[in-house]
Amino acid sequence: MPGLDPHFRQTAEIRDGEGHTALVVGRPGRRAYDLFEYLQRTAFTVRWHRDGDGLDDVQAADVVIAGPVDAFIPADADPDAARAWARGVLQVVERSGARRLVLISGLAAVGPLGPGAAAASEEHPENPVDGAGQALLAAERTVRDARTDEDTVILRAGHVFDEHEPGPVGALLDRMEADPATVAAQWMDHRLHPIYAPELAWAVTRVALEGHGLYHVSEEINLTVGEMVADVLRCAARVEVPLTFPEEGRATAPDPATVHWRYPHHRMLRELSFKPHRPFCDAIAMLVVPRLAVMLQRQYALDVPALRWRDQWWSLRPEDREGDVARATLTLHGLMHDERQAVDASVFSAVSRPRVRTRSLRALMEDMLRRDVFPYWVEPALGFAALQGLVTLPADGEAT
Repeated sequence: MPGLDPHFRQTAEIRDGEGHTALVVGRPGRRAYDLFEYLQRTAFTVRWHRDGDGLDDVQAADVVIAGPVDAFIPADADPDAARAWARGVLQVVERSGARRLVLISGLAAVGPLGPGAAAASEEHPENPVDGAGQALLAAERTVRDARTDEDTVILRAGHVFDEHEPGPVGALLDRMEADPATVAAQWMDHRLHPIYAPELAWAVTRVALEGHGLYHVSEEINLTVGEMVADVLRCAARVEVPLTFPEEGRATAPDPATVHWRYPHHRMLRELSFKPHRPFCDAIAMLVVPRLAVMLQRQYALDVPALRWRDQWWSLRPEDREGDVARATLTLHGLMHDERQAVDASVFSAVSRPRVRTRSLRALMEDMLRRDVFPYWVEPALGFAALQGLVTLPADGEAT
């Protein structure tokens, strides 16, 4: 099972799940692996139940965790299918004997707000604007109609992103590249709720045995697009690739961002003391650094092993990509997935750290190479580090 970036690992003293079994309903994938990792590191015994496996073999559990942990929900999703899926989850809960259910949903279920508006609490009236939100809300209501809030948690995630499924944050980066003037002119005061995917997995562990009812989980600070853009520019500057962005923009197309998102996450903070360990200003590096590597590759017509892997990887079919993770058939890609974990536990804290910036991406990379830790996202970043002269990558892909 792929391991997590050490910044997300918790000290061994956190053993909330000791003596408890968590049954995860869903399909395997990168974000599901993150969830498994967190549950195991907080001492849960973790079991898996794939969608469509049937109900006869449901294993006993104390808590069932279900939701689109690793799935993209299309805008034309079918609410009826979501209700049927939720009823299947309820059957799994019943047959497993679990007392608690954690349903992972999303803020799309409540819908965006008009410009300048803000919700006062988690119980804001729902008004989803697309099929994805309607499907999530349909699943939520099916569960809430069948169970009491006391032993049920609905966890509405913000705009989840990572380097594999960049989501709305990736769309923002695309728009910054394609039409920065429109972003600068029309988007900068809109607000989003970004949350790095492994932080959502961490949030799930916090509500697995505690809490009840509806929670929102997102970045500690409700960021404007302008603040997110500033974080992207600082990230690029830290790795010595300064990017430019217009201070004032001119609208070149109708603004599709006619709404924004400003929802509180007071309950997660107040009741469970939850704050992301890695804020957006640090996590965005996982998306920006690989893009910079590709940008430089194109700009200078570079052809080095650290960058060639990307074309090979994305030329594979999705199912073959998952297989390659297990077989490690691409040389450099395999190196990064052969995770010889030598983790220094002293760098982790059981208490959520405040919003602070990593000292520098270059220092972080040196740290990781020195400790022989290779998280999955580091491959493109390692290629970029090679361009900066930080490491040497011979033809066999062994970092030195």
